[in-house]
Amino acid sequence: MRYAKISTGMKKLRMADDDYTQLSRVFRKVDFFAAMTVGEMEQVLPYISLWQFAKGERIFKQGEKGDAFYIINKGSVCVRIKNVAIFLKCHGCGK
Repeated sequence: MRYAKISTGMKKLRMADDDYTQLSRVFRKVDFFAAMTVGEMEQVLPYISLWQFAKGERIFKQGEKGDAFYIINKGSVCVRIKNVAIFLKCHGCGK
């Protein structure tokens, strides 16, 4: 994968054919995608973007309009809901 810098800390990853193959395997482990047929998955994959965020970077803020579905492939994220912190870690993601 090559990196195309978008803003400080956030990078959009360019995807090769092998990346789409790996993503389809990862998606099979996500309940939302698991029941999809191969044909349905092929229709969804072109709309998928991979992003890399810097440590401590805000991905979105509570109350903002939702326009994306996030899957943590590697690393961890902290979610704060009304001053309560929830830590989500990725254990063996993508394997």
